[in-house]
Amino acid sequence: MSEALAFFLNEENVITGLEFPDAGIDYVFMLHPSEWADLVLEWPTRSAIWKEGITYFAAFVPMKESGQLLISALHDMDENVVFQSLFSIHQSLTEELDETGVISYILSDNVKRKITTELQQREDSFDEFPELTELLELVEEL
Repeated sequence: MSEALAFFLNEENVITGLEFPDAGIDYVFMLHPSEWADLVLEWPTRSAIWKEGITYFAAFVPMKESGQLLISALHDMDENVVFQSLFSIHQSLTEELDETGVISYILSDNVKRKITTELQQREDSFDEFPELTELLELVEEL
């Protein structure tokens, strides 16, 4: 197990990382792509705050690495986790688009519908969080 995976499997690290994210941001770049699958396997047994935290950190890498985890977050029962997934998906996709000019992760039609539905339920937040509007426009273009 890598040091990065050990960091994220430690719930206290992830929760503390929400307030002081520097270490988590460093470690997220050190995760091997296969270790994202390990985090997804942990998903069903973890607390909502851990899920929210790991979803936050997943935003810093391309969805080709963190996509499965972000899709799990999008379908979670906890509203805070779902809300964070929308921001993380936005950041991951737009960062890759800005850096490379393309998005390498293909969202299924079902995932696009789920994102759209979740965003429509939060339309009253669009003025406060313009990235939600941007995500809606981006998903419609994909």
